[in-house]
Amino acid sequence: MPVNRILPFAILSLLLFGALGFGGSRAEDTPEALQLPCGRTDFLWLEPILVTLRVESERIYGLPPEPGESKLGVLRFQFDPAVKARPGAKALPLEAQGADTNAQSRDYDLFEHFAFPEGAGTWTVRAVLEYKGTTLESKPLKLTIRRPAESDAEFQPMARIHHAPWSNYDTNKFCGDTFDLVEKWPDSRFAKYCHYWNGRFLQNQKEYEKAIASFRTVVERFPDFALADDADYGIVECLVAQKKLDEGQEYNTAVRQKYNERAAKAGLKYGHGQTIVQRLARGMTNRINRDLGLE
Repeated sequence: MPVNRILPFAILSLLLFGALGFGGSRAEDTPEALQLPCGRTDFLWLEPILVTLRVESERIYGLPPEPGESKLGVLRFQFDPAVKARPGAKALPLEAQGADTNAQSRDYDLFEHFAFPEGAGTWTVRAVLEYKGTTLESKPLKLTIRRPAESDAEFQPMARIHHAPWSNYDTNKFCGDTFDLVEKWPDSRFAKYCHYWNGRFLQNQKEYEKAIASFRTVVERFPDFALADDADYGIVECLVAQKKLDEGQEYNTAVRQKYNERAAKAGLKYGHGQTIVQRLARGMTNRINRDLGLE
């Protein structure tokens, strides 16, 4: 057969073998990663240590809602020096609400889950995720905790927090410390956490308008805060709880658009689950449509 007829067949064979995956792995074309980005790496004593974990994988479709074993795999945070796990720790509220949901990106409060020694220190942490024979490990992240001195502007706000970890504030007002803090020290680093947890407490007490006011403060004053999207979705839930379905649907649609655009900019490659707020908001759209008789 002439060379000019053999060559096209040879090229076609190579293309077919490559496309079908014969002759070698394509792992280099589909890199998998566990990413542990953090907006800040320095924290005050008693301040939530909020980190975001993202999984990029064709085999792992979602992250567990908290450290430990779950149907979504086994998640560990490894510290150097070692830090003991805190007994009775809870996932962040919306992460727990969507515990079995395939979310590609989740938030964790390491101060909630681990009993850091009181005072100051520096630790290196990495996340390890295991799921059905696949293990992914993040790059290490360096965290520093400091205790404000009495002359520090954050000393009194810190001293006002009596009931950490912060999940305790979800259903209990205690001595009103988080409400007091936002009144006396509105510019404190602790204020955004207090506004969010005040909103959660008020929502659980069915004081929905007050809860919405707290959540709006989070969204408007702290748009880059890790829990700003949780606060946005809290507003949706409060509107729906009041049977304001049209308003709730309008706000929920805006929430979905905002965070879909943000996820796209973050470049999440596989997009299996995105964030828990995106997943919950999508489910809320369907729920409201049913309640409105649109399905």
